[in-house]
Amino acid sequence: MFPQLPIDRDLLLACALCHDVGKPFEFDPSNQERWRQQPGTSGFPAIRHTQFGTHVCLTIGLPEEVAHAAGCHSGEGELVQRSLHVTIVHHADYAFWEVLQAGSALD
Repeated sequence: MFPQLPIDRDLLLACALCHDVGKPFEFDPSNQERWRQQPGTSGFPAIRHTQFGTHVCLTIGLPEEVAHAAGCHSGEGELVQRSLHVTIVHHADYAFWEVLQAGSALD
């Protein structure tokens, strides 16, 4: 809708599809239990989904722009300048959770 906004739709879709690729690791019940038992040793969580997702993306050869989405769409993204595509994914992600909360779906 805005020709002056350089959005690559394929890249945006790849970023959106891959931004939470690390969530299964962070929320794996065995990892959660292990981290809960010794948070002073490993931290809790030891590795967030953003960090692990970045690792996964780079390890399997996805473009750096997609790895940036995995690593910076959440709170960790406050420490860097997000790309245009990751800014869009970040706001869509947060809006989703805020809408669920407003609709009491998270109670």
